[in-house]
Formats: sequence, structure tokens, C-alpha cells
Amino acid sequence: MNRSLCFILVKNQTYGDQMKKLILFFFFIGIGLSLPAQNLFVTSTSPVHGAENVDQDSIKITFNKKITFDDSTFTEGLQIPFLVLPFDSIQVTQLRLSDDSLSMIIEGNLADNTDFTFIVLDAQAQDGDKLGAPYLFRFTTNATAGQFVVNGKISEEEMAKMKANSAADHLGGLTVILSEETLDIGLDFDDSEEGTEEEEEENDPLDAAHIALVDPTTGEYSIDGIREGDFFAFGLNLFSPEQENVGFPDLYIHDPNEDFNLDTVKVNSTDAPTDTLNNVDLRKLLFEPITLGEAFSRTSSLNFSEDVEAKAGIANIPLVFDTFEDPQPKQLFKGLPVKASLQDHQDPFFDPENGKSIIWSMYFYDSVKDSVYLVGISPFGAQLIETVSSSDLDIPVSISTLNSLPENFIDSDSAAAIAEMNGGAAFRQEYSNASFARVEFVAAHAYWEYPLDNTIVAPTHWRVAYEAEDFNFEFKQTNDHEGFSQDSLIFYIDISTGDLLYKAGNNLEDGPSFNVVSSSPTEGDVAVNSDTSTVSITFEAPIRFDEFGFFNNELEIIPFPLDSINIVGFDLSDAGRTLNFKVLHTADTDYTWIVSKARSTAGGVLERPYVFNYTTSSASGSQSVAGSVNTQTESNKTLEATNEFDGVMVALFTSNPFKDDGNGSESEGPDISIARAS
Repeated sequence: MNRSLCFILVKNQTYGDQMKKLILFFFFIGIGLSLPAQNLFVTSTSPVHGAENVDQDSIKITFNKKITFDDSTFTEGLQIPFLVLPFDSIQVTQLRLSDDSLSMIIEGNLADNTDFTFIVLDAQAQDGDKLGAPYLFRFTTNATAGQFVVNGKISEEEMAKMKANSAADHLGGLTVILSEETLDIGLDFDDSEEGTEEEEEENDPLDAAHIALVDPTTGEYSIDGIREGDFFAFGLNLFSPEQENVGFPDLYIHDPNEDFNLDTVKVNSTDAPTDTLNNVDLRKLLFEPITLGEAFSRTSSLNFSEDVEAKAGIANIPLVFDTFEDPQPKQLFKGLPVKASLQDHQDPFFDPENGKSIIWSMYFYDSVKDSVYLVGISPFGAQLIETVSSSDLDIPVSISTLNSLPENFIDSDSAAAIAEMNGGAAFRQEYSNASFARVEFVAAHAYWEYPLDNTIVAPTHWRVAYEAEDFNFEFKQTNDHEGFSQDSLIFYIDISTGDLLYKAGNNLEDGPSFNVVSSSPTEGDVAVNSDTSTVSITFEAPIRFDEFGFFNNELEIIPFPLDSINIVGFDLSDAGRTLNFKVLHTADTDYTWIVSKARSTAGGVLERPYVFNYTTSSASGSQSVAGSVNTQTESNKTLEATNEFDGVMVALFTSNPFKDDGNGSESEGPDISIARAS
């Protein structure tokens, strides 16, 4: 069975959120149709197609067989067997069968001076046969019909694809909209400016509509009765009622120069001197996720000057959730919020395995105006969302210090492949049933958060971050525990070479070992402030802590003497590599800090302990102690390290730490000064 299509021409309207309504309308009229034998067809109508100056209070459609229908489905607002356009052009008072059951009769009042389009969407014969395809006819209550005819077609390639799939359905349609405003077929990046319900009804794109069925063998269409005006044409290929309704239907647009902007169809005596306008052809607009590279290419339509450079590209791709609106962390480039409703990540809007999204956001910097442009990109093109001063951008550095995205960068599909093969695919599988999961792609010279060197020399990179959260109510009830868990897996990939620079995660093990690189105060510092001051320890790699800010048993840092120091808080800086303690010291006291254990976000362990000594006194002690450690055992064999900390520490104690003199308390530690030995 060939698949039928239809086109609609609609008089120019301001076009807002109407495309969504249009799609949903056609979506619902196609639900629930069964497909038995399709030998039912329309034999005549009253008024006839093309009738002018119609003055009657009923519409009659006659079939080749006796039909049946339950008029309660119409009165209850459920599936209806026909469509009359414009929607408010007729007040239906009764829907009934003729006495011989061969005709469906719609009684009602027709609006004056109106061009009508009537489509029989579905009908069922008493013997079970179904209507093979929608049937369309047009008439007008005006004295005369429009004088012009518009002809066009869709590509033979697309028709071949549709015919190959036509055995499964018999209802389809393409819609052509005419608007004085450029038809906005992009995604709605900002719904704060949505019109009122009254405004949307006033701008209904189906008002003054003209519809024609496409010849299923040639892909050609012809619409007569068109009045003079400027129009934009697009075609909407409806869902099959026998197929899963996922995403948007296919969309076809009249866009000869393929710039994703609909070209004007001028219907007048000059452009159509014979009253016939030909070659209003439509191409299929692929509504499918794209890579950052494909998104970047679409921004050329914005015609930025040469002073404007791309600084970042971001996509937030949901993996598992019901609804998601990202709260957007501070001090990072923020992608446009994603709003969707999914069953799982196998959705036409997102393709995380291949680094593709239906929405990308990009930041562009104008060095002359010192302005930042936030651009939203969809398969339909690019849209300037916001322009702000560089000082208003919520990142901790000036955007002028960032490298621009290189001309030839590793695209998001390659970045995704690297992440997937190094654990991303397993992460998605593990959290396929989590309460929330997503993967974020960020391409930028975001050096301030680069884990190995958060300075300007950090490479421009991809940050591919998998995140998951889960809440197990049953676990909470059973274990009297909050039942909340969180995990992440983050990849840093060189955007020019594709090299995997760093891999971080909450549960990674066996990462490269690392060491402490510095401390503040440094070894031997004197006259350290005894009031509140900061003690900082900087590692070669970011250190790991859990979602509550605890280090669990993966970090051991001990200051001595314990009874002369009070730690009041801590935080992390330098992309997680520096641990800062807020402490209260005691005056005229020598301090020793021992860092004996730590784990990096990559799962590596501290290679050797780190010790540093300082004092709040005005000067350090004048005496020194030197010596060596005997590494020979009694059997004259060299002692070999048997644990992960390959180092030896020597401590000088003010009292014997191995003898309990009964004067101490559990909260006190020995007064010690430690020297490091090889």
C-alpha cells in the first residue's frame, strides 16, 4: 500500500510555538488506527472540490461501501474521522450517517468569506475495510476561489525511502506554512517569552490552510485555489500509526540554497504570469543529533566579524531520567539547559556513544567589543541567545586569556569514542537504571579546572564527564541509611591530538602514583602566625574525596603536636590539587606535619610520605642531629620496602613514645620533631 502525503499552504502568520502544536495535532489523529483490508474509498462529496460561493449548512462525504462509526467518539473529543480547516471556521452541530449508511454527514454553520479544506482522515466499512488513504477536497464561501496554482515535489530518493516503508501505514501528511515572518523551525532555547494562549490561537498556522495529497508514485503535489501573497513552504511527514511514535516526524522545507532558512514563495501575477507557480520543491531536513563540528559549521549564518573567535562548545546529553534541567555549576562554561522526557538514552535527540546532541551551545568572544556571544545550535541552524560583557561571564578567569578552538580539532564523535573505550561505555551500562545520569561534552581551553596544571599553559581539551546519581528507597528503609549514591567518570582529551591526558573517577583504582610537590609554610619557616592561618599542601594530581566532602580512609595527614593546634576547616583549590587547612596555632611552638597517605582522582596512591616542619617562634632551634639508617638486617641482606610507601622517616621524640608514663591523655600526642632520611 502506497503511503499518502499531504501539503498545506497557510496564510502568513507570526510563527511562535505553533509548530509544536501542529506536530502534536497530527500525532494524535494518527493513533489507534488498525490496518485490515483497505478497499474503502470516497466516491463523491458535497460541496465538490473547487466549489465557489458555497451556501449550505452541511458537508456530505459518500463512500463506495456502507460505513459505520460511533459518533460518541467525536462528541467526547477523542479520535475524529475528519479535519476541517481553519479550525474555527465551522460550528459542528451534528455528525451522522445517511439512511443508506453510504455517507457521513457533518451538519453545522460555515463561516463566510472563508477558504475551506476538508480531509477525511479515516473511515471503516461495515465489512471491516478501512480507508486506504486520506481524502481531500477544498471549497470556499467566498464569491470566487483563489486564481493561483502551486506545484512542487519532494526528491525521488526520499519518495523511494517512503515507499519502501509504506506497507505499514496509510496515513501521512506534509504541511506547508505561509508566513510574513521567516518561519522559525529552530529549537526553542528560551521559553520565557512564550505568548499567551490567546496569542497562540490568534497565530494558528492552520488558519486559511490549503492542503494537497502528494502523488505517492512521483512525489509531486499541486495546490489550486491559492490567493495572492507571500508564503513559506514546508512538508511534514506524519508518523505511521503502526510504528513507535518517537521524536518528531520528518520535516521537508522549501530551501533551495540549503541555508536552513525557508525561502519565500511569491504567489502573484508577476512571479506566476500564467497563474501557475512551479518548482516549489522540498528537501528533507534531517532532525537528528549532530557533532560539535557540524554545529560549528552552522554558526556561519550568524556572519560574525573576523574579530570574533569560538572559545567553547558544550552539550549536556541525558542518559537516564524522566525529566532533566541541569542546575549548571558555577565557574564552568554553562551549556544551554536540556529539557526532555525519555525512556532511555536511545532517543533521536541524543547519541552519547557518538558524541552527538540535538542542542549545542557555543561561546564566541569579540576582542574589539570585549563581548561574549552565547549561541544555540540545532540541526536547523544557529541562534544568538545572549550577548554579555566578558566581565559578566561566570568563569574565574578572563575569557581573553583562553585559546580559541583550533581550526582542525578532534570532533565530539572522536572524543566520545576515546571516552567510551576507556570506561565510558561500562559506566553507562552500570548506571542504566540510575535515578539520574548524563554525559557532558565541553571543548574549551578551560585551564582553571585542568587537573594536572591549572595555568594558562594547560592544553585546550575536551572534558567528557559522565555523572550518575541514584536513590534507593528500599535500601534506605532496610539499612536506615539515606540510600543516596553518586559516581562520576571524567576524561580530559587533547583537542588537537586526541591524546587521553587524564582520567578521573570516584571509584578508579591503580592510577599513576603521585607525590606532594610543595607546602606552605615551607620546611623550616619561622614566625608563622599563631592566629588563624592557612596551611596548604599541594599534590601532583587532584586528590579524591566523596560526594559529602569526606576523604574516608584514603587520606592521612597528621600535624604535631596535636594538643597545640586546632583545625577549623579545609577546602580544595588548584583544580583539587591543593588542600588548604584553616588552623589556629599556639605561640612559640614547633610544628611537624606528616602526609602519609592520599589517593588521586585517577585512583593513584601517594608514592612516598611528605614531612615539613615550621615554628611560630621567631627563630628555629640552633642544634641539628645527623646520622644514617642501617638498611642491613642481621642476615646481612638489604632491607626492601614491602609496602606502597617507599620511604623511611626518623623522629626525635621529647619523651619515649613506646612507654606509657600515665601522664598523657587519649587526645594528646607526643611532642616530636621529625627529620627525613633516605
